[in-house]
Amino acid sequence: MKKTGDTIRFNGREVVLGEALGGGGEGTVFKIELPGKVNGEVKMVPAAVKIIDTKKKTDQEVERIRRQIIELIDVRKASKEKAATPHSGSLNEFLIMPQFLLDGDLGYVMKLVTGFESLTKYISIPKEESMQEEWQRKYDLHRRYRVIAHLFERLEKIHIDGLVFSDLSPNNIMVSMKSDDSIRIIDTDNMRTKANPFANVLGTPGFIAPELYKITEQTHALTEEEKGNVDSIYLLSEESDVYSAAVIAFELLTLNHPFKGVKAVGDDTTPEDELDAEKGKFDYILKPGTDNYCEGNIFVDKFNEITTPEIRDLFMRTFVDGRDNPLRRPSANEFKREFQRARGLIFKCPYCGEESIYSTSFDGRGKLRSTAVCINPDCEKPISGQLLLSIYAIPNDQSVDYVILGENEINPGKKPVVLTQIVLREKEEHWLYLPDIGISGDLKTNDRFGRMMVSGEKAIIDIVKPLDGSTIEIVSKEKKSSVPVTKTAEFPYEHDFILFQNIRTSHGTMRIVGAIQRV
Repeated sequence: MKKTGDTIRFNGREVVLGEALGGGGEGTVFKIELPGKVNGEVKMVPAAVKIIDTKKKTDQEVERIRRQIIELIDVRKASKEKAATPHSGSLNEFLIMPQFLLDGDLGYVMKLVTGFESLTKYISIPKEESMQEEWQRKYDLHRRYRVIAHLFERLEKIHIDGLVFSDLSPNNIMVSMKSDDSIRIIDTDNMRTKANPFANVLGTPGFIAPELYKITEQTHALTEEEKGNVDSIYLLSEESDVYSAAVIAFELLTLNHPFKGVKAVGDDTTPEDELDAEKGKFDYILKPGTDNYCEGNIFVDKFNEITTPEIRDLFMRTFVDGRDNPLRRPSANEFKREFQRARGLIFKCPYCGEESIYSTSFDGRGKLRSTAVCINPDCEKPISGQLLLSIYAIPNDQSVDYVILGENEINPGKKPVVLTQIVLREKEEHWLYLPDIGISGDLKTNDRFGRMMVSGEKAIIDIVKPLDGSTIEIVSKEKKSSVPVTKTAEFPYEHDFILFQNIRTSHGTMRIVGAIQRV
């Protein structure tokens, strides 16, 4: 196997291997330097090369991997060309794919990722108690939600472009150390096109979808021709990728595997039990009535307080309904949308600073009330008085007064349709997005149509992108008059609300009203 100081060749060029950056069972990644242009000047720039270990591989396996790398190089080129066309993005923005195939050795050259850290740091609690508080502050709930939303957005893009990733785990996800929490996905040589999805590489234990284990149990002795006839449920798929990403998301929220309960890591269990849990052979630890519950984990105990009902439903559909039936799992888009929407509801307890999701409900008279309680076991105080922007849908056959908050004499006991809610922090910018109005749906900046700033008893809305065919007005609850918003406007939120007309959303074209209250 190659080591630092040895040479490799590609495209007729000889390069010396620098320091080893990491490695595993498949091979080793080294740092190298290549000539490149920096501000118009030719300089040596850092890159990386992965050399795959061939000792335990047959000639047939080596040739298959070589063809696979060549296929991914072609995918990278095609994505780069596609990105040059209007309104198109590139997989190269976040996937660190092969750029050049090595001559002689089995491996490839790729871009070197800098300014990013491994996602494993988010799920590895420091052993030193003195470092745990700083660790929790650095990787807070708000940041975890943003990373999860980014992950599913990237996964959705991979699937749209006709690929399945196959080996998604915290080991091959890198997170920006800047405030944007963007991600890069490495070790992409195991990716497959949907036209060639057979799972020759299963992935990382604990993150492999249960149906993929059936390949090793039932097809390990098959010929290549026989493998081509394996039922599609045993192949890599979008659903198997979503399963892996859902396990990552669950661990980011709870620091616990979704199937590792008392039957896997409790008293009188064996290493084989833990392996069975990783394969999904036990119940999801939050399945109602399960005997595989989790003990001693505050984040699991307080799962309802750090998630929304919609997110909890996504996990149930993945780990209960979809454990044995991949087609019943949610899509990457559903996960992305709900995590991005819920991120706007994260707040810090005013008493102790612990983060959780701000929860509300309607009382018997249709009035919105806080149901939030601090999740810190040393605090556990009821929380209220947060400034909340609620976005409501208005049926076309109903008046605004019939739906808007506080109009109980007109609409007693009626519960409006809530599209999204955002906890507003004073003197902080809050971006408004399409399609569902509010911080929901997409992460892309070109979906932003406006921003809001709250100070004192007034809110200021600034329209930064016109909405074709739509109008935005500020309407007074007292005067019943409206003021069209074309650029910037302010309104006293205790008495006014925002009326959005002819807004195109994922629910269709509709009227929407936004109201700010202390709840």
